[in-house]
Amino acid sequence: MPHKFYHGRTGIVWNVTRRAIGVEINKVHRQKQLVKRIHVRVEHLRPSKSKTGHLDRVKSNESKKKAAKEAGTPCPASELKRQPAGPRSGFLLTLANTCEEKVHTLTPVPYVFKPLEKIAVGHAS
Repeated sequence: MPHKFYHGRTGIVWNVTRRAIGVEINKVHRQKQLVKRIHVRVEHLRPSKSKTGHLDRVKSNESKKKAAKEAGTPCPASELKRQPAGPRSGFLLTLANTCEEKVHTLTPVPYVFKPLEKIAVGHAS
């Protein structure tokens, strides 16, 4: 079983043996990024899904380019690039769903400074 540092990491296969698979993994140590080669048993591995989003986008871009070529109009580059997720849509908050159907306002608790009392050491009173 691999060390806990390597759990959930994505790597590249570099060797295959009877019982294990050799995987190259990047490990950050101080300011350096080291390539570690470890052998891991097959039951501890699963295929990575990190490329699926990229491959889906490439496939859709190719279909858009093909459709634009058949139509005779160029495909704008803005359609082929990734678009950031915009702000979420707004909504109305109904007070019927809140606690006791009224708005609770919170006020800060005032800070009162209380100095420590000095204890005389070695003096009996």
